Amino acid sequence: MACLAARYGTAILAATPHRYWRGRENTPALIRTLVGEVQTALAATKCGPRVELVAGQEVPLTLDTAFELRHGDVLTLGDTGVYVLVEPPFDHLPDWTGKALSKIMDAGFCPVLAHPERNAVIQSEPGIAAELVAAGALLQLTGMSIVGENGAKAQATAHWILDRNLAGVVASDSHSPTWRPPTLRAAYHYLHARYGPERAARLCIANPRAVATGQEIQGVRR
Repeated sequence: MACLAARYGTAILAATPHRYWRGRENTPALIRTLVGEVQTALAATKCGPRVELVAGQEVPLTLDTAFELRHGDVLTLGDTGVYVLVEPPFDHLPDWTGKALSKIMDAGFCPVLAHPERNAVIQSEPGIAAELVAAGALLQLTGMSIVGENGAKAQATAHWILDRNLAGVVASDSHSPTWRPPTLRAAYHYLHARYGPERAARLCIANPRAVATGQEIQGVRR
């Protein structure tokens, strides 16, 4: 996956395994160890010098997420202590979502909401996405959604978010080299054609790099 990402121009790849997977918890210590092992293995390949793997995690959004962050129970993106990738449910949006996000921000972290365009409630009421951004969340769209590979509803919602300049980051949400591969090429070309080169570069290159390195992102309407 890392070599494929490098071939398509990715310079930094965040490993973001789900916190819980098949009855096992992916702990920060385990993720850091595995990232180190993969980075070492990459160094022996031709693509190794072209891509850097950093630690991260996709954390289910709960009212306890802020507490878990403060106590080091979950990882931030790039392990920088700044941005945390949180995943809402797909089929609903809990009424405590705003409170959970506020608690994360009060704890000193910036919540990055994974694939909001795939949430059924936001698909039905896309204005909720604007409310989440106004509350301080950073929206991370999936590249495949932008080009229609996650269905018509996800694509329409992603375009609604993009048209209002509410997206902060576009990511691959990759799961394998073949099924949901780690490339943003199609999404980048779509953004380039519809919104121009500056916006495409900001969403696919500059802001993702800023998130992975703990820097401030640019160009998101609040």
